[in-house]
Amino acid sequence: MKLCCKKTLEELEKASGIKKKDIGRSYRTVYRGLDLRMPVVTAMDYVERLASELKISGNTQSKAKKVLEVARTKGITSGKAPLGAAMAAIHIAGELTNDKNAPKDITSFAGIPEATIRRMYDDLVKGVKSEVM
Repeated sequence: MKLCCKKTLEELEKASGIKKKDIGRSYRTVYRGLDLRMPVVTAMDYVERLASELKISGNTQSKAKKVLEVARTKGITSGKAPLGAAMAAIHIAGELTNDKNAPKDITSFAGIPEATIRRMYDDLVKGVKSEVM
């Protein structure tokens, strides 16, 4: 089952008034009780959502997904903050497509520090930009 709009624990906490620790605990309990594996959130999961929020073009969105796919196969995004990787990929894709709605500079976004996004951007540029152009 694929959900269209995955929400972070912080977003659920804000909307419900229930502490994210309690939400996470309940979520894990339900998954274990149903003998299901916990889904892993990847940078790719965030691209569509961020693209919608930023109103970037489909071409830029597609290019960002390509950047992340190449990075994943090379192990560049392994163990990294998925939201930071998604933002860095969107930034690179915006540069490649000259999308006017893509972020022009790397700034903190959705609680992800600017330094995290910048490091991921540097890693992605070194590792995949030439293969995606």
